[in-house]
Amino acid sequence: MKVRRSAWLLFDCQDGRTLDIGKLLSGTLATTPQRRLYAISPASGDEQLISRDELDLLLAVPGDDWVDAAGFERELIRRLLDKQLLVTDDDERDGRLRGSGWDRFAATYHFLTRWRDVDIRDACGDVLPANQEHVRAFLEINGPPPSAFREVEAPADVVYLPDVRP
Repeated sequence: MKVRRSAWLLFDCQDGRTLDIGKLLSGTLATTPQRRLYAISPASGDEQLISRDELDLLLAVPGDDWVDAAGFERELIRRLLDKQLLVTDDDERDGRLRGSGWDRFAATYHFLTRWRDVDIRDACGDVLPANQEHVRAFLEINGPPPSAFREVEAPADVVYLPDVRP
């Protein structure tokens, strides 16, 4: 099987603290530092907690060339495929992202800020358009939308632009 790293992976290292179980069992309440490493894939839209071994394998597998998975530890390859951090040649989503022409930062922002777990279909699976009653109820709960332009009470300076002929 041939694999490569998913397109445009981002890594995030988060430092925090966790309960020190050893000290807790000896009667002391204490915390210990804990570092978590996440790999974030725009193609899947998810961030995945990864181990140091998984990071090392991700860095060893190229993102722009196919390599034989047999040269790597089978269990690590399987875990990274399940997390969609490595892809096989039949992964359509990764292929579409690579060929889309997206800027990697724009793609990351777009695919990681989309709505998740929101279903606006009815029991039959149809999306029903909002009616006036729905809009009124929404406005009662959330208020009106903000103005397209912000009012400035006392501007620091006003610059009048000349009229330009088209």
